[in-house]
Parts: sequence; C-alpha cells; structure tokens
Amino acid sequence: MVTADWIAIAVLVVALGLGALLGLGKWLKFFTSGVFGVIISIIICYFIGGGILQLGFVQELLAKFASLWSDKGGFGYSLLTKIHLEVIVYYIVLFVLVQIVRVLLVKIIRKGLEADVKPIKVVNRLLGAAFAFAIVFFIGLLILWIVAWVGGDTAASWEAYFENSGFVGALYRHNPIAGISDYIKEHFNFEPETSFAALCAIF
Repeated sequence: MVTADWIAIAVLVVALGLGALLGLGKWLKFFTSGVFGVIISIIICYFIGGGILQLGFVQELLAKFASLWSDKGGFGYSLLTKIHLEVIVYYIVLFVLVQIVRVLLVKIIRKGLEADVKPIKVVNRLLGAAFAFAIVFFIGLLILWIVAWVGGDTAASWEAYFENSGFVGALYRHNPIAGISDYIKEHFNFEPETSFAALCAIF
C-alpha cells in the first residue's frame, strides 16, 4: 500500500457518507442538471451515436436527407456535403432526444425517492451512498485510463509509483474502463472519429 491507496480509500469513504446524507434524489439533481446534465448527454450521444448511425433505416434516412443538397452544384452545396451536414443534424436530434429522456427520467425517479415515507427515505439514502461511491470510483478510473491511454513520461512514472500499490495500482493496471471501451467498439460498430467530429461541430 502507498499513500495514494489510503487517499483513495478515504475519498471513497467520504463519498459514501455524503451520498447517504444527501440521498439519491439530491445527487441526481446535482449531477444531471446544468452543465453536468449537458456533459452526461454528450457522453451518451458519443457512445451510442455510432451504433445507431449504422442502422440501415438511419443510413437510408440520412442519405435521403443529404440528397437535398448533394445533387446540386455550387460551393455552398458542396461544402454541406463535405462537412456531412446530415450527420451533424443527426447528432443534434439525438442530443435533444437524450436531453428530454434524461430530464423526464430524473424527475420521475426523484419524485418517487423523495416521497415522505420512512422506508423510501432509507432506500433513498442507501442508493445515494451507492451512487456517490460509484460516481467517485468511475471518475478515478477515468483519470487512470486517460493517463494510461495518453502514455508518455507521466504514464511511465505513474506505473512505477503504483508498482507497490495494492489498490490504485491494481486498478491502473487492470482498468475495467479500457475493457468496456473495447467492447463498445467491437459490438456496437462504434466509430469514435465520426462521433467526435460530429459532436465537435455541434458544440
């Protein structure tokens, strides 16, 4: 065990306490409203957008939409074809739909969890503790994955530091996020370049 292990454990314990104190309803409101809500919707669009884009019906629909300007001449129309306007519009529509579904789901869940009934209050606090723990744990895994993915001197120094680490080091060497990202790419026809380029064009 190294210092980073004890710090990570302490942070997770604090997350459990705060989660139980606030309850899942308040945590959902915090993490799904404002900037956080937009970021969550963008991440969802980024990961599911490529898979949905490969569906035959969606491909035919976008091709039909793109034909409105692809068959016409002129610089303006050729520019729309070059930037794949139909894909940008697709991600805009997907983002709006994800936002609507996210808001509705959060409102329904919060209304049920914050009912003035003692058993539900207990469940709300337990779920809040689990949610806060999961969020903090995921953020930690994400940071470790980004450092390992970027590589370079920072990744090498982290790997050397975590050599004697029993907790954070194990997560760094066997990060489940890396496996999840590979699974999504393999089974959902995920195209990171297409998704990232379209989302950048939108935002």
